[in-house]
Amino acid sequence: ALSSLPIGQGARVARTVGSSHTGRMAGKGLSFLHKKTWHVQRFDNIEKKWMLEQKQSDEAQKVELLRKEREEDRQLDELRRLQEHATGKKVAPRLDWMYEVPKTSQEAHLLGKPVEIKPEESEVKQVTAVPGSSFLRKGPSSENERFALMNEDPLVAIKRQEQAALQALLSNPVKMKLIRQQAAAAAAAAAAAAA
Repeated sequence: ALSSLPIGQGARVARTVGSSHTGRMAGKGLSFLHKKTWHVQRFDNIEKKWMLEQKQSDEAQKVELLRKEREEDRQLDELRRLQEHATGKKVAPRLDWMYEVPKTSQEAHLLGKPVEIKPEESEVKQVTAVPGSSFLRKGPSSENERFALMNEDPLVAIKRQEQAALQALLSNPVKMKLIRQQAAAAAAAAAAAAA
C-alpha cells in the first residue's frame, strides 16, 4: 500500500504510523510489570529478601558463637587433662555449665532486647585463665544452692522421714519398753548360747 503512494506521502505516512505506534507502547508497554507478584522491585519482595538476608546473618553469627564455645570447651577439657596428668588425681566431671547464668542488664531484659552472651564473662572461663587455679569448687557455692539442696534433694527428704520415724519411736514409751524387752531377751539368749 505504501509503494503506490508518491515518495513524500509514503514517508510521511510511515513516519506518523511508526511514531504514534511506538510512542504509545513506550509509555505503557511494560508499566504493568511492577504489579506482578514476582517483580523484584515490589516492596514485599524487597522485604522478603531483606528478612532472608537477616536470617542468614543471624544464623552465621550463631554458628560462629557455637564454634567458639566448642573451642573453649575443648580448651577446658585439655586443661583438665593436663591438670590430671600433672597431679595424678582423676577429677570427677562436673555439671557447672548447667548452672552458668548469663549476665544481662535488667533494663535490657525488661525491654525485650536480645541477650548477647560474651564467653569471656562467665565465671568459670575467667577462673580458667589464672594459671594453677582450681576451678572445680567442692560443695554448694551459694546460699540458694544450699537451700535447694536441703529442701529439694530426694535423699535429704528420705533421711528426714527416717529421722521423723525414729523420733516417733523414741517418744512412744510403750514401743520403747517392748524394744527393751526384746533386746534383753536377745542378750539373754546370746549369753546362754555362749555358756
